[in-house]
Amino acid sequence: MRTLPPEPERSFQPQSLSLTIIRASAIKILVVGISSNLSVCGHVNNVIASRAQTVHALRLLGSHGMPLECIYTVYRAIVVAKLTYASSAWYGLSTAADRQRLEAVIGRAIRSGLCDPDQLSLAELVAAADDDLFFQVVYNDKHVLNCLLPAKTERTYQLRNRRHNRSLLAKVGVTTESDFIIRQL
Repeated sequence: MRTLPPEPERSFQPQSLSLTIIRASAIKILVVGISSNLSVCGHVNNVIASRAQTVHALRLLGSHGMPLECIYTVYRAIVVAKLTYASSAWYGLSTAADRQRLEAVIGRAIRSGLCDPDQLSLAELVAAADDDLFFQVVYNDKHVLNCLLPAKTERTYQLRNRRHNRSLLAKVGVTTESDFIIRQL
């Protein structure tokens, strides 16, 4: 009977983890950038910078005879969609200065004729998107965000109709006021 030679001893020496892990100052999730201090200023800068390229292309299309209604549609499909993309997640983290800069994008487009004069403001667009998402979460028990809602409350009195039948949560700080669910309650 033949036996195998003994295996040589292997020594494992892990590298120091402190040298290989680098602390990130920002995270980008599905194109939305959030910094380590919960600021979305970088995301706002990126959206505004990419808008400049689209505006140039739209002006070029307009000079080549594209109808005004088509320019409005393209602006709404590209720029307004970029402005409102995932807004329920990041709009609560934006500062007043960020919101003003984003509103100015739409205002500039209206003044230059690239956007419909009846275009809703960014705050109105975000509020409409938030309301749609909130109602989908509240009335669909299988929605992935439904588990984040507070418990249902039973009321024996009926003073006025409410948007939901959930208990209200305390707003204890700036970060909790930025949360989508708490903003909607």
